Amino acid sequence: MKSEFNFIDVIDRAKKALKIKQDNEVAEALGMSAASFNGRKKTDSLPYEALLALANKEKIDFNWLL
Repeated sequence: MKSEFNFIDVIDRAKKALKIKQDNEVAEALGMSAASFNGRKKTDSLPYEALLALANKEKIDFNWLL
């Protein structure tokens, strides 16, 4: 599903909040395989439930993340 939010921008904010640099680290934080993450990146499809869970766990403002 195509998102109204830009995948790259959201993931870059997640990296900043988590103080990480690599996509595979974000995938791990989201509980996703690298292949699944890359597939979503190619289709610009954000994993909203995983992002919300990550935001709650790490105390990140979900609205800011998006």
